[in-house]
Amino acid sequence: MHSNHRLGQAAERGDLDTLSARIDAGDDIEERRKGTGRTPLLEAAIAGHPEIVERLLACGADRTASCTAVGHTALEWAAVQDHVEVARVLLAHGSDPNEVSANSFMGHTPLMLAASAGHTEVVRLLLDAGADPQLEDNRGHNALSLAEKRRNDAAVTILLEAGATPPAPREPLTARPWPELTWEPEVLDGLGSPIPDTASPAQVVWSYIRAIHAWEAAAWPALQAAESKGERYGFVAALEVAGAIAAAHCTTRKRYVRAAIGAIPDISPEFALVDETEPTASRRELHVRHLEPIEFVHEYEWIFVCVRRSSRWRIDSAKSRMIGTDKWEQAVL
Repeated sequence: MHSNHRLGQAAERGDLDTLSARIDAGDDIEERRKGTGRTPLLEAAIAGHPEIVERLLACGADRTASCTAVGHTALEWAAVQDHVEVARVLLAHGSDPNEVSANSFMGHTPLMLAASAGHTEVVRLLLDAGADPQLEDNRGHNALSLAEKRRNDAAVTILLEAGATPPAPREPLTARPWPELTWEPEVLDGLGSPIPDTASPAQVVWSYIRAIHAWEAAAWPALQAAESKGERYGFVAALEVAGAIAAAHCTTRKRYVRAAIGAIPDISPEFALVDETEPTASRRELHVRHLEPIEFVHEYEWIFVCVRRSSRWRIDSAKSRMIGTDKWEQAVL
């Protein structure tokens, strides 16, 4: 089969003539776009072209293929985009209304996506096709709880009429108390009060969280104030302070350095210590997250890896991920 992007482009545009010509010319109907991983079928579903979807399915396109970004299949994209006719075609060709792709970002079914977005016609269509409203995503939400969370009352009503019930509550996480500190992390800049060599891994992590949050919470308004006055903000000096905080709390191994200041700090003193494991005598892994996420930054959980070198504990690395997802990303300290 030929490999080029003209088939995918025709699918995205809804150009049936060009699409048919490219298929007849032997183009690969499963070729994926670089970066997004979208096949022509996914492009057509996202753009809302039911006639293109019909043609591709008739030629054997894989209706279970999912994109690489969020893991949505064609049916899930139709649910997100409120493309009712596309969803109807896919279901007629055997798409499973309950299928969750192996690389799904949050484990959402098409019904969950439609209910969360308030796309009531798609919700009805999926329920009629056998969608199970009781299935739960990676965080324990189902279609009903997601619709309620987004205040999509019409979708809630439809789901209740279909017999949906709230998901069973999951066992709540319990937090370990953060240890008391003998120093003030909020004013620690790497040059002030030293962290005692006797500090525990939890003390070092707790100090870092408080220190770097205090720095960023002060740096952002200072940056905004300078820009509002047309003044130049001292980025280099500010980032040097962040680097000094990291140096005070972390090991000396080479690592990426912080290069930005955000409106919302990555980590917060509201985060709780939910677990501490001991893989070896000189290594601790501390799992930190917000117990009840209420804003975007709280949607992430972290693992701080501490190691003991020269009889003192310091942070060696950290990783984070959105709660309910599988993939951890290396974090910049």
